[in-house]
Amino acid sequence: MLAADLSDIAIKLADEGVPTRAIGRALHISAEILQPQFEHAKLTGRLVDLPRSDWPPGTPRRDRVPDLAPISDIDEDVLKAWIMQAFAMTAGQARMFLALIRRREVHRDQLHSIYNERDGEIADTEVKIVDVQICMMRKLLKDKEIEIRTLWSFGYCMTTANRRRALELLLAGLGRTTLLLEDELKNAPD
Repeated sequence: MLAADLSDIAIKLADEGVPTRAIGRALHISAEILQPQFEHAKLTGRLVDLPRSDWPPGTPRRDRVPDLAPISDIDEDVLKAWIMQAFAMTAGQARMFLALIRRREVHRDQLHSIYNERDGEIADTEVKIVDVQICMMRKLLKDKEIEIRTLWSFGYCMTTANRRRALELLLAGLGRTTLLLEDELKNAPD
């Protein structure tokens, strides 16, 4: 059994879409020890679904996830308000979009919970509303060259490039250029 703190960290990482073996490597814990923890977390509702085993073979680190540090210190309400303004989204759509930016893939039930959360209250909608809202968001994002992909029988995701593009637009709208400068430095010739 894992210590409570490490178990919480592992479950939070799994919820963010980090694979089991990657969590094990980072925390120096065997994936075989983590798997029962994740199964228990799924049974108790802390995880919607079990994480994948590992990153796809040959995936470079920079392509796994975008750097979210530039927005980590920004208040959630500020981020949602800017998304609503910049992308002409509703509050529920903005919350869902932010989840898609932050996570590699998001289960449909997770998006439903995120959509239903309104000012501390929980709305009562059918899960099909997620598909309707994603359809509307796709239309709004088409001009921004950002695509939301369907993960059949699971949920939705955006590629790393699309997540980076969304972050760039988000940071530019907030008057920050950290992400753009980091990418330019990585691509600059020596």
